[in-house]
Amino acid sequence: MALGWGARRQLLIVSGILGIIILIAGIILYPKFNQAPTCFDGKMNGTEQGIDCGGACQRICASQTADVVVKWARPFQVTKTVASVIAYIENPNVHAAARDVPYQFKLYDSDHQFIAERSGTTYIAPNGTSAIFEGGIQVGSRVPVFVSFNFTSDPLWVAVDPRIDTIRVIAHDSLLTDADTKPRLGATITNTSQLYSLDNVDVIGILYDANDNAVGASQTIVQGLGPQTYAPVYFTWQQPFSSPAVRNEIITRYDVFSVNFQ
Repeated sequence: MALGWGARRQLLIVSGILGIIILIAGIILYPKFNQAPTCFDGKMNGTEQGIDCGGACQRICASQTADVVVKWARPFQVTKTVASVIAYIENPNVHAAARDVPYQFKLYDSDHQFIAERSGTTYIAPNGTSAIFEGGIQVGSRVPVFVSFNFTSDPLWVAVDPRIDTIRVIAHDSLLTDADTKPRLGATITNTSQLYSLDNVDVIGILYDANDNAVGASQTIVQGLGPQTYAPVYFTWQQPFSSPAVRNEIITRYDVFSVNFQ
């Protein structure tokens, strides 16, 4: 049965309206279902090797990284009521760093009874050894003998700017004096980079005895260190070490994410 002219006219109008609705819906919905892959969309797409990691993403997949190694951790009695702690760590990942990594120290006495704890967050620089120091821990009349250290969540590793490899901060001319009374360790640190300034360089001094056991540690911060400039650093202790110090190590740390490469 052939449609009359009026019916055909109505059908054309309805079809046109439906076409316009479909076109508008397509314009609205197309971007949502056809978004370009990003490193923050919660999907494994594009060149990614995992969900939002690997490939073109700055974040590195956990399967492509190794765990940070905690080589040792020690407590130190600073005064009768105050202690400090240090953890000596190594990041085996050559070009991977992490920021805002939470950690926790727990101090125990000779009977392995809990005394105190200290938590914080830190950055982990790529490729090498470093140290995490905490001071001013109140221990009352108890003597810390053991300390446990652990990262309380896994680091989120990201690829660092390759220009980081051109930056080195070295320590030299170290000298320990007054070891039998109030030990004082002095040294100089130098930013060997020709281009980049560094802010808030952490400097940790560690003293070792003849058995290579750490007998003291302290930390200071150099707030600014320009290209090819140096700064003196000093560490002091209120009482002699438990055994004579025969060697020192000075570790320099800076946040690789804070370097301005512009």
